Amino acid sequence: MVLEPSQLQRLLRKSFNLGMDPDSRKPRAVNRLEMAKALVGVAEANAIAAKAMAIERAVETGGYYPCRQLEPMGPSSPPTPTRRGDG
Repeated sequence: MVLEPSQLQRLLRKSFNLGMDPDSRKPRAVNRLEMAKALVGVAEANAIAAKAMAIERAVETGGYYPCRQLEPMGPSSPPTPTRRGDG
């Protein structure tokens, strides 16, 4: 989907509170490219900020943390099955 510069401008303003006006001296395609780049940049910055806040609050973000060492969980052999009704 290709958005017109006016649509990109509205999206940037309403979603990210970023006022960016197209330059009337530049071709429409250049304005569209600049606004699309700004949209990607703002979305990426918001994602990074959200991840930083999640890490600060100790919420799992789905990232890989090689510095964490997992503790072994219980015995190394699998548990033996029990029958229902015993006891």
